[in-house]
Amino acid sequence: MFHSRLVAALLLPVLWSPVATATNSQAELQGVLNDLLAWWPGEYDSLPQVELERAYGEPPDGEHDRQYRVFARVDVPHIGEHVIYGEVHTGGRDGPLIKGQQVLYILTIDAEHQVVSVSGRRIKDGAQYERAYLHPEKLKTIALDPNYGGNCDFRFQRYGMQLRGWLANTGAPAVARTCTMTSKTSGQTMTWDADWAITPEEIWIFDNGYLLDPAQPDKPGRLFAGREDLTYERLYKARTFLCSVGAPGKPRVKDAPVLDRGGELALAAVTNHGGTDGRRARLLRMPMAVGSPAVLADFLTLTIFDEADGPPVAEARAPVAANAISLEHGNDVIACRLNQ
Repeated sequence: MFHSRLVAALLLPVLWSPVATATNSQAELQGVLNDLLAWWPGEYDSLPQVELERAYGEPPDGEHDRQYRVFARVDVPHIGEHVIYGEVHTGGRDGPLIKGQQVLYILTIDAEHQVVSVSGRRIKDGAQYERAYLHPEKLKTIALDPNYGGNCDFRFQRYGMQLRGWLANTGAPAVARTCTMTSKTSGQTMTWDADWAITPEEIWIFDNGYLLDPAQPDKPGRLFAGREDLTYERLYKARTFLCSVGAPGKPRVKDAPVLDRGGELALAAVTNHGGTDGRRARLLRMPMAVGSPAVLADFLTLTIFDEADGPPVAEARAPVAANAISLEHGNDVIACRLNQ
């Protein structure tokens, strides 16, 4: 398991050395490409980060917004050989899609700069291609939006147990660590400073954009996207559990898929008034405090809430590697098992 303490140690400081610390031979870069294709795809949620900030203090710019991101390898030979589709939703898996955040990531080995290059390109007519990775027929017509992107590439290398990618102008020297571009739609010049760290279980993302003043082109510019406190968004890869709800042997909900990074299940018991109650169960795998002095260790929890923003009324905790967890509450048993 990849622990948050180790990620923090590897990510800080943000400053980069102008000289690569790894050999970055062709064989090593092929391994980076293979691991990117294996580690990157998945469903991710930032709810564990939000819960940690609520428990231990938010950063200077305030609590991070909860985001759900999905990345999936897709078969689009008209775009490239190695392509990953990505999209972002606010508030969890069932939240609204963020406009402009549907991206095709095109991966190639760049031997000249000794990196794996990832070109992130916005999708044309994105609203028509929501969750396109689930629809092979849609992928046949998916296309890049010519009005956005094409100026910047992520450059990935291996750093210990993580794959680290920074942003640079396409074709820029190996020492480049930012990308400056002029918008094709607004004509404004902006600089993007971005850093991604990818492991088999987590993705940490720093992504800031600055608008440059034409009268002072040498100055950093005004922050228009990202965070002044320079803190990373932490995305945690989810597993799918199948959950059942009801009396023992008589479930009224059976094998409902729930993600273990904050997925929820409506318990929906019938009330005396003929409606349903608002209770819900949440499955969450995240770091939690244990011991004295307290340290963070990963656990799997199953929690019941009576109200959307109310406190928990019951909770079960299991080891992080557990393949099953259950909880009795009232006349119900909520039982979840890993979908293997």
